Amino acid sequence: MRCIECGKPVPEGAAFCPACGKAVEDKYQGFSMGWYKFLINFALWLSVLAGLVGGVSVFATLGGGNGPALYDAFPGLELASVVRGCWSLGQAVLAFAAAVQLRALRKSGPILLYVLYAAGILGGILYLALAAGAVSGALSWTDLVDGRSVLSFCLSVLMLILNVVYFKKRAVLFR
Repeated sequence: MRCIECGKPVPEGAAFCPACGKAVEDKYQGFSMGWYKFLINFALWLSVLAGLVGGVSVFATLGGGNGPALYDAFPGLELASVVRGCWSLGQAVLAFAAAVQLRALRKSGPILLYVLYAAGILGGILYLALAAGAVSGALSWTDLVDGRSVLSFCLSVLMLILNVVYFKKRAVLFR
């Protein structure tokens, strides 16, 4: 826990800040922190797992199943898949970093969370653009965009907006 006056670390259970002498308030200063606790204890760890599984599964399917025949027909699609796999692994790293920084109430925690959601949005757009370029003429945009992609994009936008509002109200907690 950190002192809200000077920002220095305060030992758990201390009544006063050892650096400035200010009376210590509760760690969350009266803010409702249910969403924060859900993020740091469950949602972000699920994002780490999903990013790892997603990234590894993309690379695992490059050499098997319908992949080789599909990539022979549309060579650029393999590049789109590799980018998607790397992006998923990168998002797993971002989710891990955000969870660690949020748990420590560091100012970088909310920022990393925003970057994570923005990366989800940009990653979806990038993959769609690469895939569309790879299959141009053979398939239309509507063939490439499925319900899951649209839902993922919309949820990422919504989560980004809601988390900016949520953490902006609690900015004093993060130093």
